[in-house]
Amino acid sequence: MVGVPGRSKGCNTCRKRKIACSLDSPTCKQCIKSNRECGGYHRERLWVPNNQVKLEGGVVLGAATPTAAGTMPSKTAGKTAKDTAAALVWRSVPKIPHYDNVIAPAPCLGGMVDSYRPFQQQLLGEFMHAFIPHYGTPATIEDSSWLLCVPGMIGSSPALEAALMALSTSQLGRAHDCVELVHESRRLYCVSLRELGRALKDKERMYRDETLAACVALALYEVVECPAESDKGLVTHSDGCMRLIEARGPEAHTGDVGHLLFLSCRYSSLMQSIPQNRPNFMGDAEWLEGPWKGRTKSLADKFMDVFIQGPSILEAAQSMGDLKTSSSLLAYLAVIDSCWRTDADMRALYAELEASVDGPLFWPELSKLDNPADDPKTGKLFPMAFHFANFRVARMCEMYWAICIILWGGLCHLYHALAFMEPLAPDEDECACTTPVHVCPSGFNIADLPPLRDRDVMTASIIDADNGDRQNDAGPKELAVNAISSCLQLTLRAASVQTIRLPTRAVRAQALNRINFTNPAIRTSAALRTSSFSTMSKLQSGAPPAPVAREYDPEIKDIASFVHNTPIDSDLAFDTARFVFLDTLGCGLEGLKFKECTKLLGPIVEGTIVPNGPKVPGTPYQLDPVNAAFNIGAMIRWLDYNDCWLAAEWGHPSDNLGAILAVADWISRTNRAGGNLGNGKIITVKEVLEAMIKAHEIQGCLALLNSYNKVGLDHVVLVKVASTAVISKLLGLSEKQTADAVSQAWVDGQSLRTYRHSPNTMSRKSWAAGDACQRAVNLVLKVAKGEPGVPTVLSAPVWGFYDVLFKGKPFEFQRPYGSYVMENVLFKVSYPAEFHSQTAIEAAKTVYHKLQAMGKSAADIKEITCRTHEACIRIIDKQFKPMDNFADRDHCIQYMASVMLVYGRLEATDYTDGGEAATSPLVESLRQKIKCVEDEQFTRDYHDENLRTIPNALTVTLNDGTVFEEIVVEAPLGHRIRREEAKPVILEKYKRHLGPHFDAARVKELVDLGNDGKKLESMAIDEYVDLYTVKDSKFL
Repeated sequence: MVGVPGRSKGCNTCRKRKIACSLDSPTCKQCIKSNRECGGYHRERLWVPNNQVKLEGGVVLGAATPTAAGTMPSKTAGKTAKDTAAALVWRSVPKIPHYDNVIAPAPCLGGMVDSYRPFQQQLLGEFMHAFIPHYGTPATIEDSSWLLCVPGMIGSSPALEAALMALSTSQLGRAHDCVELVHESRRLYCVSLRELGRALKDKERMYRDETLAACVALALYEVVECPAESDKGLVTHSDGCMRLIEARGPEAHTGDVGHLLFLSCRYSSLMQSIPQNRPNFMGDAEWLEGPWKGRTKSLADKFMDVFIQGPSILEAAQSMGDLKTSSSLLAYLAVIDSCWRTDADMRALYAELEASVDGPLFWPELSKLDNPADDPKTGKLFPMAFHFANFRVARMCEMYWAICIILWGGLCHLYHALAFMEPLAPDEDECACTTPVHVCPSGFNIADLPPLRDRDVMTASIIDADNGDRQNDAGPKELAVNAISSCLQLTLRAASVQTIRLPTRAVRAQALNRINFTNPAIRTSAALRTSSFSTMSKLQSGAPPAPVAREYDPEIKDIASFVHNTPIDSDLAFDTARFVFLDTLGCGLEGLKFKECTKLLGPIVEGTIVPNGPKVPGTPYQLDPVNAAFNIGAMIRWLDYNDCWLAAEWGHPSDNLGAILAVADWISRTNRAGGNLGNGKIITVKEVLEAMIKAHEIQGCLALLNSYNKVGLDHVVLVKVASTAVISKLLGLSEKQTADAVSQAWVDGQSLRTYRHSPNTMSRKSWAAGDACQRAVNLVLKVAKGEPGVPTVLSAPVWGFYDVLFKGKPFEFQRPYGSYVMENVLFKVSYPAEFHSQTAIEAAKTVYHKLQAMGKSAADIKEITCRTHEACIRIIDKQFKPMDNFADRDHCIQYMASVMLVYGRLEATDYTDGGEAATSPLVESLRQKIKCVEDEQFTRDYHDENLRTIPNALTVTLNDGTVFEEIVVEAPLGHRIRREEAKPVILEKYKRHLGPHFDAARVKELVDLGNDGKKLESMAIDEYVDLYTVKDSKFL
């Protein structure tokens, strides 16, 4: 009967099509006629048993029935009838003696496990639920297990089927104290061994995925059941898996099942290689690439690629002879180089791991588990337990800490060996060595090696067995490394004992005292590394030791060198800087129109006038340079209308003018009065423009590849650093003092970005740049009075900027310092809007005019889709977030676009509380109809150093069903590629901002001066600022 399950005799293809079948064999004529593949006549049957099988201990196998209170139901309960027809129901049972005391298996169970397919599927399902936490839910590729593939492999290989049933019955028996199931699992284990032997003798079956899966399953059985009560079975199976994988070759592991099996064996093979101090074939180039053909390596795979280098390093270290000849020294140096390269690779991956996880990777809690090594007197061996974000993170942290033990301990061992080495004897083919003790014929000096920094201290606290005291103040990483090394047992313990054991601290100290280093700095450094760790210095009488000169972090040295030694000779940069200068001053004057801004300005003590102090444009204020920097910086930034730089970290480099203008004006006025600031010179506008170019460059290059917002820091940290660097040069500080000041800027407390984001969005985002400017001036003045710097403020282990605030990741740089940023800076010409929205506002204006031409309005819009770039979504996509204040509105792309669509304008006053736009119901309803979606190409164009576009595209749907053609704007008017088009508009914007503050004659004078580049550049800065001074402002 067609269409009735179990009645039709037709082929499977005709049954699915619900048509009559010709019943011809082997292929029906209907399938031939329709050119389809005939599915054949074989039927998959599902047997539903009427009887129940009750096993010893109270376990009942049979039809699903409700369970009594206190029982553990099957995890398959609640599925469809087809899935639960052969469900397993667990009943409460009393505890029985240990399984191994009972030796009689149940004869009836074996038949069901061997031949009853629904029963097998049910057993396997229970095992999978117990063994894989995420079984039955979608899992990422990195979290996938080879076991997830086995349900579809049942019946394809007798060896695999028996191995899986052995695992399933073992787990079930142990979970419910059923000795029959445990013994049945051992019988099935023997069956699987026999079938596996047959498969390995068959050349056709030997290389199939099912055969390898059977090997892996048997190894897993050894882990969970250990029938021989030793690790020999596990080692044998693991070794067999590796030999089979090697015989199959890399290309055999590119498929889904084969690849997952390969990954599961890769880790266990490495665990066997480490205690043997020898690598295996897994480290060969073809095996590092072949199995991933057509795939992208996950972060865990990359960790393993680095981790797998450990045995090679151990083998090389073990093969080294005594350090007596030049060739042996070269062998030592080669191993040291390998260690440092691997260390850098692993640290980079660890930083990538931290960036991929929201929140901490792990966190400590007091340990609640008992350890056989716990001492009633001293307490727990491991008092802290560490919880991880997920199992994947735990596995990668385990690999990271394990390789750290090998690398750092090995480096300590090698460094100490080099420090203790005797005069080198020449090799047979070399001339006699006549150089000093610690310099080899090739010019090697121990001082040339990279510093160990914290690695020797941390490693000593981990593996120095002769140091009996516990590191009670050790951080989570040290404690976790101890825990991991204990868990690895024979593997890492053997490696640490055999290859990275250090002398006791007493022995190291005695040895160092006997050594006469040729370099005093080396002697001091080595002595410091052997001292005991303490949070307090020992109380001493007498004078402290002389300080040792330290090298500054290269990032700081590069900034200081750029400021002092690099001339700016780009006409384009100076021309652009002139427009930035005018535009920024105009934006500051416009900010004075808002009382929220002006209430923060002026002297701290009302009425104070500082003699020869810098003046604040548009006001009568004459302040000290620190407060003036805040005033100018705050008014410039208030409306978010000055220039912009978009990269991994966005920002507004013209914010630096707050510090530059205040200091330059102060220097000039003081020197006119007979002072001697900045070598007594009068600062010109051109020097201010050059300082702006360099500040733009420092801030922009630091932002190109480094995202500070992703670690919660605000971009004004870069304003502080850049301003500090350039004003130190203006004040006549040396290159060394500039490095001191810049280091102080990095060590200074950094602003959190929380005031720019919900739920804490507030006006501080508008004066944060002013705060950065005043901090920069304050720090430079302290250094000018003799305050030293902090040389390794960025790279210092534990306490440096990188480890504390940047997840241990050093800065990356795309290009050297020059004038690139100023030449490519972006102007906000048309609208006072956050720059990622500028092109969307331009597109919205086009939509507004189109609606007007059709006789329609924004009320006729049903929905809008904004195709945009990732940074826009991350910063200003606030479709449903309430607009509580000015700061919310000027950082919401939906609000800004809605104002343009409703009124055909976007002005600074549209952001104010109680304003027409802020209280408009139509603006609010339209805002919630605008949905942002990321376009990956837009994001790539945004980061492309040759494009740096800020694209947005609007697609508008009206209530009547009309859909407008998408309007795409890739670059706003202020972009580099539209610079010439923008210049007249920039000057018009500048003139518009001057108007409310000055009479027409002064406005014309300033605009004409701005148009005359040479005249403007030659003018003294204090005389130029005087043109902006007002005795009585109506806005204050």
